Amino acid sequence: MNSCKIMKTSEFFTKNVNPFLLGAFFSRYVFVNDNKYIVAYSSFYKSPKITVPNLDLKEYYAIYRDILNEESGDYPYWQLKKDISKDIKLPKAKIFFILENDLNILPDKFYNKLYGKLYNDCDWIFSDDLTEDKKRFIRGYMELRGSIDRSRNFISQDYFYNSKFEISKGRILIERLNIPNYYVNFNFRELQSQYIDGIMRNTQYRINLKWYLKNIGIMNEYKKDLYEIGTGLTHTKKEGNVWYFDYEDEVVSRESNLIDERINYYLNKIFGKNLSNKEIVKMRQELEFDATPNSVRDNTLVKLIQLNYPDECVACKDDYDISDRSFKKKNSDRYYFEVHHVISIGKDKELDDENNLVKLCPTCHDLLKRGRASEKEQKDLIRKIFKNAPNTLEFAKNFFNTDDYEEIVQKTYQNLK
Repeated sequence: MNSCKIMKTSEFFTKNVNPFLLGAFFSRYVFVNDNKYIVAYSSFYKSPKITVPNLDLKEYYAIYRDILNEESGDYPYWQLKKDISKDIKLPKAKIFFILENDLNILPDKFYNKLYGKLYNDCDWIFSDDLTEDKKRFIRGYMELRGSIDRSRNFISQDYFYNSKFEISKGRILIERLNIPNYYVNFNFRELQSQYIDGIMRNTQYRINLKWYLKNIGIMNEYKKDLYEIGTGLTHTKKEGNVWYFDYEDEVVSRESNLIDERINYYLNKIFGKNLSNKEIVKMRQELEFDATPNSVRDNTLVKLIQLNYPDECVACKDDYDISDRSFKKKNSDRYYFEVHHVISIGKDKELDDENNLVKLCPTCHDLLKRGRASEKEQKDLIRKIFKNAPNTLEFAKNFFNTDDYEEIVQKTYQNLK
């Protein structure tokens, strides 16, 4: 070795390791040299489309290595590939952190031990808030290998796993690290359209980019500059090694599927099975991957409303007992409700918004379909919705650009489908 530092795996699991470093290994680890070493790495390359002025990427690798070492606390062992002995067979990347596998642990057991350390030694993971330690872990998890997709508004990375248990690791970012699940997108390779054509792309884990840059921030100046140049957005502030994009509004969109649902579906129906193309196409249809282009309804948002909103009809809750208007779902104590767009949705994606959605009993939902009731009855239901869900009235005021209440009721009525 060229005077580089290597941490022993036994130290890694017994010492107080910085959350950033834990996130790096939790995200991706590679066993090399017949399991003698375990490495985490950072990989990013020159953009073919955008030139960043005043920043030489080859020189920046060393700068970024130093940043990673600062973030790693007591164990600043990140090093450039060129400074590591060629006897260690490393994957294609630029910067590495190396563990010596003195425990002789096997690849399918490393994650189990790492998972145990996270839950047994890291009190910060049980906080109800998005703390600085959680942010450090998320940066280690996402930034080192994550690529920025400006057009689709994601920071995304290939998602690797060595065991069935490890497949579910992405849940932790939602369940314990306070990333809203509707900002996460998860796409297993077997469910990607290219898979049917024989193109083997890796499973992708994606987080809404604008939420990430505002709440987690980014340490990589090269990626930060690429984003600024590509989007023209430069509202940044720097805290330590981290740049945050200080958006003036919450310009985030809900582009995801519920991750628990996706993972459970994968484990039960896909993992370890030899699927035909016909079966994959059917599964994509079940998961609504291939929705028609005229539909902009966000089914993830609908499911969130169904799961998390009170079990009451916002139109008739003051007039009827729910047991007289609906029924309990099979194997559940919860009543059946339908999710209704107050301003009916067509091709306008702006209307697929949480503030335009309410729970209705089946009876009221049916009455709000065009022609199913008199104009007076339908307008009365619309007024009750606005009364019981005032956020929908505020949304309608902004959408119709008026404060005239009766005009809003009239336009909402005229918009019924």
